[in-house]
Amino acid sequence: MAPQGSPHRARIAAASVLLVGLVIAAVWLAASIVLGTDMAFNLSAPFIAAYALLPGRAGVRQALRAESLNYGIDPDWLDAIAWVESRWNLNAVGDNGTSFGPTQLHLPTLKRIGFAGDPMDLTRDAKLAAEWSRKLMVANAPESLEDAASLWNAGKKYANLPAGHVTIGYVAKVQNALAHLPTIDDTEGGLA
Repeated sequence: MAPQGSPHRARIAAASVLLVGLVIAAVWLAASIVLGTDMAFNLSAPFIAAYALLPGRAGVRQALRAESLNYGIDPDWLDAIAWVESRWNLNAVGDNGTSFGPTQLHLPTLKRIGFAGDPMDLTRDAKLAAEWSRKLMVANAPESLEDAASLWNAGKKYANLPAGHVTIGYVAKVQNALAHLPTIDDTEGGLA
């Protein structure tokens, strides 16, 4: 029998969390096929909660929260953006190698705000995401969550999007994430 706190127990715990996440993902995928993607996404609260338990995810969320507060941005909003963009994955690379990190900041955006360096650095990603959010909010005065999410994704206010624009679905995902994200416990620095 392995002693308490051993690497063996840690591996078993990590494997259990991963297994639960995979089961939830399978159920979510089946629901997507049977019910349609929009309906299945609304069933994803357990899926989001399971992802939050994966190694490294809490650190991403905490860094985003700290920088959001420094820049006067709603930390839950930026947390939801990072969930939709990368599932809080620090190593995420998207858009054919042009967007990076948990918030998927694009190289042109990074250059516009004067960033030069490693785009995979969590501290910098969190700071730059909060700084970019603040600039978007000040320059565009969003009147709603829809506007803020639309500005992040497409650079346009929600009302200015043409019918069927891909960002309309993105905004719905951000709204759903906000409704289902597990909270971050400020006092303990972990998930509540």
